[in-house]
Amino acid sequence: MAPKRHGSRKNKCISCRKLKIKCNEARPICEYCDHTNRQCVYEDDSPSSDSGSDTSEAVIWMKQGSLNALSRHLGITSFEFQLLRYFDEIVVPKKIKDASAQRLWSVQVPQLFQGSPLVRNSLLSLSAVSVRGLCDLTSWVEVAEVDEEARGMALSAMSETPNSRQNLIELIDMYYMSTIKHMSARMAELSTGVRKIATVEEAAELTFSGSMFFTFLALQSNNLLPLLSFDPAQPDLISICQGVKETLMMCYPMLLGTSYSALFQSKDFPNIPETTTKYPFVEYLIDYVSQLHSDGDVTETQLKHYTNSLRMLELLFTASVAHKSSMILYRWVFLIDSEVYDYIRHENAYFGFKLLYAYCCLNIFCKFYTSRRANMWLDYIEWYKLYSMKNGFWRDDFDENLYRMVYANFLFNSGDLSILNRFLP
Repeated sequence: MAPKRHGSRKNKCISCRKLKIKCNEARPICEYCDHTNRQCVYEDDSPSSDSGSDTSEAVIWMKQGSLNALSRHLGITSFEFQLLRYFDEIVVPKKIKDASAQRLWSVQVPQLFQGSPLVRNSLLSLSAVSVRGLCDLTSWVEVAEVDEEARGMALSAMSETPNSRQNLIELIDMYYMSTIKHMSARMAELSTGVRKIATVEEAAELTFSGSMFFTFLALQSNNLLPLLSFDPAQPDLISICQGVKETLMMCYPMLLGTSYSALFQSKDFPNIPETTTKYPFVEYLIDYVSQLHSDGDVTETQLKHYTNSLRMLELLFTASVAHKSSMILYRWVFLIDSEVYDYIRHENAYFGFKLLYAYCCLNIFCKFYTSRRANMWLDYIEWYKLYSMKNGFWRDDFDENLYRMVYANFLFNSGDLSILNRFLP
């Protein structure tokens, strides 16, 4: 007797159909996709091809077919198509169960990718820098923790195009130059009032590409730009972050309540639980800047903005513990008072430098990098050490202890951030 079939082929989700395995057809996420942290998409989630909509084409990378044919259809190379698949399977937030968020990542982001060179290059930039990190395991501290599925897809992408391994750095540079050119021009037009955001789609384009580009810049190990530069002609992450933040603030009211509002509701923009928890790490810094104010080294206005920014870090500590996600902490530099950017860049403010140093150390402890040996966090940490030790010794034991922990390869447990409740170097 022939074995009984479990469900019709056309009702299976796309992942189960491609793998030719049983699918329990649960919505919004089937049992297999939920267990393996895959994005679960059903073909009938998007409009049919005879509806006149191009949505089915926008999600074409989720469907089966010839790699070369699909890459030609999207107007990209086979290697870029592999980067696109890597982004969809590995980079996209996992375990998305909210229907609006699922639609965002499976339908609307692909539409933005097709219609916007800015989105395309920012997405490919992030995928390429992540692939590079996974293909060079010598750059990771704990090889055992590398996701084998992610590394397998990364190696698959690297093998797709002849000499792609040698050319990957050049490709990252190319994506970076194109993205920063377009992003800088758009941000300058918006900040000076030369241009206004005209449509919801444009707001979504800027929000997505801005977030992706910031993440790419923070992760890249190509020395494309520093965290902080005092040369007005040299871009740095702080100035770009300030511009992206201002742009996102313009976009947010336009996207709120639309189908794109899920851009602000994902794991990267978590709901922060109300709490009265005090964290030793944050409280120490608040006490330190308060003492600087008492000594006359920090003005009343500076104290207010520094304290506000530290209270935001406190809230992010709470969110990290509640959501069990260390990746939440790197968003802090987006959420600080805008005045702090000016203190750091223009006023040679010691406490501003100290805050950035503490932030860099947290990013190291959270493994927010693709290369452990070469990243902008370590570059700034080394600069700050020289700055702090101008008199031949550390100005503060807190800073020295953080430095020692960085080079002792101390790491937070990404699945349990309760250590933040008692963490003090």
